Amino acid sequence: ILLLLLGVVILLGKISLDLYLGQSNLKNSQASLISGDFEKAQKQANNAENSFKSAKAEVQFIAYPLTFVLKEETDQVTNVVKSLELTATAASSFVEGSKNLAHNFAIIANPSAKNEGFDLDLPSANFKKAYSDSSQALFLIKSQKNLPFKQQLQTATQELEKLNFVSQRAY
Repeated sequence: ILLLLLGVVILLGKISLDLYLGQSNLKNSQASLISGDFEKAQKQANNAENSFKSAKAEVQFIAYPLTFVLKEETDQVTNVVKSLELTATAASSFVEGSKNLAHNFAIIANPSAKNEGFDLDLPSANFKKAYSDSSQALFLIKSQKNLPFKQQLQTATQELEKLNFVSQRAY
């Protein structure tokens, strides 16, 4: 029993680490995007997505035995982590769309440049995916009630609403 308990504690620590790394990478991706470093922003958004995917798998693993007793609570926690994963996916799509749009602007601004790689549909498709994923994440996170970490959920919801808004406008 002690070994099982130790395993659960280690897994909870890993989940916490993955959530922290995902959140940190999303923040850093936003800062990199604002500074115009698209490659770094893309890498950080992808890292956030991978961290949240890992956290989601771990939460589902640890929550499975609890679903028989605390179905609603485990579903809510799982949905929050799914929402975070979708948020990172949306951020990644938004960064990709921004990068493609900046490339198009560079081609337009340089009259001697050839039209190689000029594609207005690609950024639009990226922004549409970002909007779709962020809308789904927003729905999931807003539907969660009675969880002990309300302040963190409220902050995440506000940031997600911003991403959803700019994705919709860019699309």
